[in-house]
Amino acid sequence: MKILFHNYYNTLNINNTLFEASNSGIGDDLLKPFNVLAAVFSNQNIEIGTYTKIPMDEADAFVFIDYPRVDDPVFEYARIKKNTKLYLLMLESPIVNLQNCDIKLHGIFEKVFTWSDDLVESNRISINRKVEILHHRCRK
Repeated sequence: MKILFHNYYNTLNINNTLFEASNSGIGDDLLKPFNVLAAVFSNQNIEIGTYTKIPMDEADAFVFIDYPRVDDPVFEYARIKKNTKLYLLMLESPIVNLQNCDIKLHGIFEKVFTWSDDLVESNRISINRKVEILHHRCRK
């Protein structure tokens, strides 16, 4: 199985940086959880990576880290690819990405993972307690 991760910030997608670097321009070890995730999945014979590692046509599933821009080519491709599941992992607050909090946009995703209690309305949306955001909750 191959799972393509796609970050809102394209610099993390290039050269599979999301999984191969531990530091980010805004913090040391900020990407470390993704390094660990890649190792765990690798031990289970599941390949994960960005589009520079996994060609889009080979992806069995797509995980979007924060709601993508409307004209994002990876998002456009994933939306029309048949027999492919899409997931949304919301990390940014609505101050950074207001679209994350628009429940009407979540219908395309098999499951949505969020830190916001305000968005949990069905079994498709789960609280991601590992992401600790203490303020700036989504508006209903």
